[in-house]
Amino acid sequence: MVKSTLEAKTKPRENTDMTENANDRPDRLDEIMNLLVGFIDETRQFMAEQKQFNAKVTEDISQLTDQVGQLTKDVGWLIDTVVWQSGELARQSRELDRQSGEIARLTDDVGQLKGFHVRAVALQRTASFARRLGLAQFHVLSHEETGDLAGRLAEHNIDENDRQSFAAADLIIEAHGDGRTKHYIAVEISYTANQDDVRRAVRNARYLQLLTGNDTHAAVVGCERTADVDTAVATGAVNWHYISNRAMSPA
Repeated sequence: MVKSTLEAKTKPRENTDMTENANDRPDRLDEIMNLLVGFIDETRQFMAEQKQFNAKVTEDISQLTDQVGQLTKDVGWLIDTVVWQSGELARQSRELDRQSGEIARLTDDVGQLKGFHVRAVALQRTASFARRLGLAQFHVLSHEETGDLAGRLAEHNIDENDRQSFAAADLIIEAHGDGRTKHYIAVEISYTANQDDVRRAVRNARYLQLLTGNDTHAAVVGCERTADVDTAVATGAVNWHYISNRAMSPA
């Protein structure tokens, strides 16, 4: 009796649950299928987009590779150009050095020619140098006479360099003043007179006085002069004798 009652209570419940599960299964399957279809569609879309992205990246890499290749060629050309230009600049520098040397030699040659010319003109005006100092009856010492005087400087303990420099004096004039007093004029000649000319003229005049005991004068002759000469003339250390460029021109 009890068993029958229990079976009667439980069996209908079991049939109900199975029916409910069976009824729910198709909806769940549809949901799963929809999810799978959606996932597959999204996967396909992602793969399509990824394919497009990969293609774009591949294209960009290809373009970048071409650009790098072109840049490499350009850099190579630039390096070759710089190397060539460096060689060309070095060649031009050597040529400029050579030309500078030629110009320097020509400048020296022109300077020497000017010096020779102004000396020639100065020798023609020796009398005027003496007259400007109030002297007359002049005599230009020869190279031998000047050399003899230079030799005598050794007696006064003058060193050899100064003796040789004195012997190479541009011009030494012996002249007479009032009462037949003898004077000596130490002359240095340059196209552009400078401090060295002043120093030599003053020194030579001092040596002449030491050797002869007579009055001496220092004179500088030239077409142009530096500020050092201006100062020496202003202080009376030397006499200035100007030779114009016109006097240097051929007649």
